[in-house]
Amino acid sequence: METLLFYIAFGFCFVCFAIRTSYHVLTNRENPLAENRKFTTMILVVMFLLWFTWFFMSLNDPYEMNLPSWARYTGLAVFIVGFLLFILSHTVFRSLARGQETDKLITTSNSSQ
Repeated sequence: METLLFYIAFGFCFVCFAIRTSYHVLTNRENPLAENRKFTTMILVVMFLLWFTWFFMSLNDPYEMNLPSWARYTGLAVFIVGFLLFILSHTVFRSLARGQETDKLITTSNSSQ
């Protein structure tokens, strides 16, 4: 039964991911449907379902992997470092892009600001 629930959640997750990807295609093509408020609300609901099903699947995975402790802690350390680099890069980008057009590629840092 748990395996069936996992695969049902996987199906929901796959469909939600496909809908989210189609939304990004529409926004990149500047389709007016992407600016529709009802469509945007639907995308927010789909994103909630996507995160919920992903969380459900991670807790109910029918295939257990018995990894050694060092592999688990190494994975956790890599995740934390990656997350901190993500936050740092967005913080630096926002501070550099303040007052400038964001359509341009920033190649140098203005330390005089």
